[in-house]
Amino acid sequence: MANQEHLALIRQGVQAWNEWAEWATIRSIPPITPDLSGADLKNADLPGAILPGANLIQADLQGANLSGANLQSAGCREANLQGANLSGADLSRASFEDANLKNANLSNANSEYTDLGGADLSGADLREFNLGHTIFRKVNLSGVNLSGVNLSGVNLSGYLLSGANLSGANLSGVNLSGVNLSGANLSGANLSGANLSNAKLRGADLTGANTEGADLTGADMGGDNTGGGDTEETGVLDYDHERGEFGIHHRGKPMDLLISGDNIDVYDDVYDGSWHSGQFIINFDSGICYLRERDETRMLSMGIRARRAKGPVY
Repeated sequence: MANQEHLALIRQGVQAWNEWAEWATIRSIPPITPDLSGADLKNADLPGAILPGANLIQADLQGANLSGANLQSAGCREANLQGANLSGADLSRASFEDANLKNANLSNANSEYTDLGGADLSGADLREFNLGHTIFRKVNLSGVNLSGVNLSGVNLSGYLLSGANLSGANLSGVNLSGVNLSGANLSGANLSGANLSNAKLRGADLTGANTEGADLTGADMGGDNTGGGDTEETGVLDYDHERGEFGIHHRGKPMDLLISGDNIDVYDDVYDGSWHSGQFIINFDSGICYLRERDETRMLSMGIRARRAKGPVY
């Protein structure tokens, strides 16, 4: 449970917090560890916040602005950071084990020795995020934006990268054995010497990719790469961080924005390899979207193939 004095201070705003935190964490002997564990800080505006070593375990920071914040060595295990802005933040040696980082903006963040074990990074923006010394274990990277990122030497075997944007990424020598890359954008990526054995590449865009020396033994290329009946109307479900809106992203075209109640089709490549039709539903409290079918409601991951339904869904 959070220290109530610390919680009251941070709710006064980043200026009041930083004035105290600079003394408490840097000048105080011994330094004081900020305790905000389990705190409700949804949509908090804390750019540049001083939080080194802070206890943020199970804190709710959904939609918070932590751009440029100092979270060095912070404990963020099981924290809810869905949709949070962590761009340019110092996350070095911080722990995000089992944290919810769906649709979070982590672009340009310092991730040296950051522990992301078990975290959900689906739909996250990881551009210019250095993964070289980042700790991964069972991380969900479906729909993540890794365009232009240097992944050379990273072991991603067994990870879920369906619908991920890896255009122009350096994946040379990377172990992608058994990885689900269905619907991923690998255009212009460097896959030279990569291990893609038994990888799922159905519907992936490999235009201009360098696959020299890559091991594609047993890889599922999906034949004509149509991915179960794709058409030019098929895109991937995406999230616009700037506008805070969901939509269907078609390469080279503006995103087709969706609202609750729109009828869509989605292709489930993970469980049953078939299309499902239903109503698109957004839970504004959690920021999670769903497909409401006749008999069930399923949570949707960013990067899943999607299209507008042409007829009635029931």
